[in-house]
Amino acid sequence: MSADRRDPLSFDSTDRKGLKGLLWAGALVVVGLDIVAPVLAGLAGEPIHAEISGRVTMAGLAPGVTVDNPASVLVAIADPTVAQRVLVSLPGALVAVAVVIVVRLLLGLLGDLRDEPFTPRNVRRLRSIAVVVGSTALVVPLVEAICDVTLADPEALGEGVRRVFELSVPLAFLALVLVIAAIAEAFRHGVALRADTDGLV
Repeated sequence: MSADRRDPLSFDSTDRKGLKGLLWAGALVVVGLDIVAPVLAGLAGEPIHAEISGRVTMAGLAPGVTVDNPASVLVAIADPTVAQRVLVSLPGALVAVAVVIVVRLLLGLLGDLRDEPFTPRNVRRLRSIAVVVGSTALVVPLVEAICDVTLADPEALGEGVRRVFELSVPLAFLALVLVIAAIAEAFRHGVALRADTDGLV
């Protein structure tokens, strides 16, 4: 058996370069879909589509019987204003900006993992990632809810649809924030331990 055979479990420079390429490729795809594509669609004069949260009621039922079901109505606006285009594209643009920021922070973190991972700079990076992910998880649903209420035209939707202000926070992303914050705290303890060890030498 060759002594210089590569350990399949090791994370070497090739793996690091591949991971960096995947991170940047993913970020470019998100930016292309959420920022570039809406801009090109606006320049081409294409209509916009918005998913409106509402409640659908039914008429003509027996006395005492009512139906009030939540529903998502896809609304197409053929000749939107610039403000409407910006409003529809804003949630995706916020996600794209957050992805780029997180990717840049992760790339900096990967660069330091090879030499010395437990540094105050990496603690700040992990905390920044947690803040960006948490802020995005809270702000984007709020912007989407405002978009729903702003774009929903009661006359266009009809009498059977009543628009509602529906705000839902993705709990999975908030759980991810807690995990990242815990990792940052572990790195902070690693920094303190390293400082104590250096002091004993």
